[in-house]
Amino acid sequence: MQHAQYPGYSSDRALYASGSILGNFFQSQCFEAVLRLTGWRTILLRVQKHGSEASILAFAPQNLRFYHSLMPCYRVLCGPVVHCIEESLDPEILDQLFERLHSRLKAERAVTLDITAPFPFPHNYEIFCRNGYISETEAKGECSVIIDLQSDVDFLWKGVRRFARRNIKRAIEEGVEVKGIKNEMELRDFHRIYRDTCNRRGFQPSPYRMFEAFWKELEPRGKSKFFLAWWKNIPIAGILNTFYGEQSVPYIACSLNRFWNLHPNHLLFWHSIKWSKEVAGSSVFKLYHLPARRERVQGIDYFTFKTCFGGSLIEECSFYRKTFSPVRFKISQMLHGQISKTRRFARLRHLQPRNQNCSEGHGDV
Repeated sequence: MQHAQYPGYSSDRALYASGSILGNFFQSQCFEAVLRLTGWRTILLRVQKHGSEASILAFAPQNLRFYHSLMPCYRVLCGPVVHCIEESLDPEILDQLFERLHSRLKAERAVTLDITAPFPFPHNYEIFCRNGYISETEAKGECSVIIDLQSDVDFLWKGVRRFARRNIKRAIEEGVEVKGIKNEMELRDFHRIYRDTCNRRGFQPSPYRMFEAFWKELEPRGKSKFFLAWWKNIPIAGILNTFYGEQSVPYIACSLNRFWNLHPNHLLFWHSIKWSKEVAGSSVFKLYHLPARRERVQGIDYFTFKTCFGGSLIEECSFYRKTFSPVRFKISQMLHGQISKTRRFARLRHLQPRNQNCSEGHGDV
């Protein structure tokens, strides 16, 4: 695993084509369309200054409609993004963008805004601070893996670590097959596996209508692609890829952990890498959300898994929060705590031993 230097706001596109600082799927109009079809609140803003442009897409989930309507908590994934004509960033353009965003959020009676910024800490830290944000970044934040797909498939295969190649071969030998989703029944299989993954990890799952929007609206336009891994006609794992410019990014990966011995996740990711290169024509495959260092989360080493496909490791994300209503924030924390207790109780019941059929299970990559 090579370590690449963070590119800043340079115009170098050789390795970081369509990278987060130049634009990404999660700050695009395509993603906003999916969020709107899901029924979530969205705010998309752009500011131009001296030929440069800054934009930001914020959204508020509405999974628990009554709770989220009273306590809208907004998020930004991989934003803001800036297109600069100069090598250095003019901080005033972000100040103007934040000013407009904060005005809209106050009108929406937002409680908080959580930003996952597409640059590592402490890049632009002072800009966030003077706009009222508190850094939530621990240590060095998160990293990403960038795989250059301009090489041929044989070269990419050699870049995969030996144990991962062995697992991919074993999955194929055991009869695991990867296929694109063809109908709504298979899409529901994907969402069921995803829900089980969320239950295992303690996450609030996104509703089925979001996946329906990805499949019906974006996949026909080449902006997303669903894959399922099958074993003996049983769907056991899935991956949702997104596409923006020359970049391919897995957005959601899920699996049933009672089939992990078949290694469907390694095969799924390798299939996605090849499909992105050969069919989608992507030049970059990007894996987000690696911890800054190797560690096990619920018994899973995500760092080792996401770095086993080769590529270059870059330090990328930093995290910030702005609170608009401290009183309502405390109330929302109390309510969220009660909801979390209920979910933990449900999760414990979900994890109790029982007779399972082919549609049940829980796990993650």
